[in-house]
Amino acid sequence: MSHLLLFSLGPVQDFIATARRCQDLWFGSWLLSDLAHKAATRVRELVGNEALIVPGQLTDGAAVANEIFALCSDQAAARDAALKAHQAVRDRLQTHIDVFFARIPAEGFHRATAEAQVLDLIETQWVAVPVATYPEARRRAKALLASRKASRTFATVPWVGEGDGCPKSSLDGSRESVIDESIYDQGKRKPEWLMQHYRARPAERLSGVDLLKRLGQELSEDGDRGERPAFHSTSHISAGPIRTRFARSGEAGDRALAAWRQDLAHMDVDTSRFQVRAGREVTATLRRGDAVEVPRVLPGASGSTSKGLDGYVLYEDRLKDILDQYSPGDASESRLEILRCQLKGTLAALGWHRPVQPYYALLLADGDRMGAAIDAVAESKDHVEISRHLDKWASSCQSEIEGHLGTCIYAGGDDVLAMLPLHTALDCAAELASSFADAMSAALKKVTPAGRAGTPPTLSVGIAIVHHMMPMRDALALVRRAEKHAKTIRNALAISVAKRGGGELRALGYWTVQQDGLDPLHLRIPQWCAQFAGEVLPDKAAFAMEEAVGLLVASPGRSSEKVSDALIRALAGRALVRRRGSRGAEALEGGVVQAIKAHFDRGSDPAAAVKALSEELQISRLFLDAYEEAWGDDAFPDARPSEDAK
Repeated sequence: MSHLLLFSLGPVQDFIATARRCQDLWFGSWLLSDLAHKAATRVRELVGNEALIVPGQLTDGAAVANEIFALCSDQAAARDAALKAHQAVRDRLQTHIDVFFARIPAEGFHRATAEAQVLDLIETQWVAVPVATYPEARRRAKALLASRKASRTFATVPWVGEGDGCPKSSLDGSRESVIDESIYDQGKRKPEWLMQHYRARPAERLSGVDLLKRLGQELSEDGDRGERPAFHSTSHISAGPIRTRFARSGEAGDRALAAWRQDLAHMDVDTSRFQVRAGREVTATLRRGDAVEVPRVLPGASGSTSKGLDGYVLYEDRLKDILDQYSPGDASESRLEILRCQLKGTLAALGWHRPVQPYYALLLADGDRMGAAIDAVAESKDHVEISRHLDKWASSCQSEIEGHLGTCIYAGGDDVLAMLPLHTALDCAAELASSFADAMSAALKKVTPAGRAGTPPTLSVGIAIVHHMMPMRDALALVRRAEKHAKTIRNALAISVAKRGGGELRALGYWTVQQDGLDPLHLRIPQWCAQFAGEVLPDKAAFAMEEAVGLLVASPGRSSEKVSDALIRALAGRALVRRRGSRGAEALEGGVVQAIKAHFDRGSDPAAAVKALSEELQISRLFLDAYEEAWGDDAFPDARPSEDAK
């Protein structure tokens, strides 16, 4: 009797989350996909291409999710396929170890411990169930796999002994460091040597798993190292708006950038340390009225757009680190002040007289009702059809993201993780949601009518607005909370911002217009930005509205007496009407007041609605800074007040 094999690799999220750098994050995601690809390839060799259900299309370079489904002729064939897939994963992991650990000097490197830590990293579980009907077999396989994962065997760690007493890893806090403490002796080894061989800073302690992430890059099927991927830093991504302004400024932007490169050279800054490659696409076409071609890196001295400077060099608060680490001279206050003035002059030549805004968007997307859609399929070929369309969509995500000046960290199945500049993040998120809906609609049209889900799957997206120096672990935690927030209503976008004083700002909305008549969140935010830019909506309106309602609800003597909803609405409206636009010269337009009131008039809790609107307006201000930095007066040309109006 035929059996359904479900083969799984893990851990996924914990392994990816232990990242301090973008390289850690990318390679952790890529390695899991690479190992899953190798397992799926081995299963396909044994059961045949037609019997492989997930992934739907197994092409070179395609991301593969951590669960593999295949139909096997009988239980023995399923067992054989699972065991050989497990061995394929182990062999591939050993190849990574052999290739990348060979680059590390033997002195001071606890290689045996490092290898044991890496080999202990990936777990595989599998189940095989007889197939009477495909839907029932799949449900039973998923339930058995969940039970297997919950009853795992905990063994003694295999690296006990060597390196006893070593500090723990700086990244995960559980595995021991495999770099001997003597290596950190600055009198013996300089920080440059530590970075060159271990890609570690003097304060970092790295386990074998951490080292593999730091040193890792894509391997061919034969185990040959390829070119390290063009993976951009968080600072480079957050500098996307100012890089757009450089591109829009044409020759003036070229001259300003050349002058800044020369200023750094005069300070003996080794700018080669900031060289980054553009990647597969060297430019992105952005539109705000007219189209503009924006290089994905700051063009180098030769004018090349395939390799150039990281946006890190445009941040005033990073100049001290640049002088400390990449210049032979000292980072004296006089040298710093010279560079600060020169950087301000560079930005002023572009018409920008503020510091470069420091935020970027970390995006996490996941499909809604995917389980229900797959549970509804009547035959295995229907599952294959859905899987193929998912794989095709995931393969297109990298181009979509790079086309918005972003970096795709992972795209496989219905999951996407990416970094984007603020001025392109909303458009990119909306395009991903739209293309996902199209892909799922196309897939369901080809599914057996009896196996079609009632509601096609949609995409929920969480966006975390993150400071470019925020630790990656904290950024990932924030974007996961945002994605879960979007999942509470599905087919939605949720945005979260971590405030420096604690707490979060959050905004939530559907991708489409609902019965309440409100525009989708990704359209509302630019509308608020236009109101702020045109000085129709004053900066303090949101705070005044929230403060007035907050004082009423929390005032003494109100603990046992509920404030009426009508009173809350009236007070919030009064606080808005008393605010004045155009820098205090004009009362708010009636249409603006009504549009704002419509937000807190909906729902059964007007106090919560007022707070939600206030947070949405505050988030919009962050996006406005990015839009203005990128597009200047062209960001919202129709909203700008004329000089006569002022």
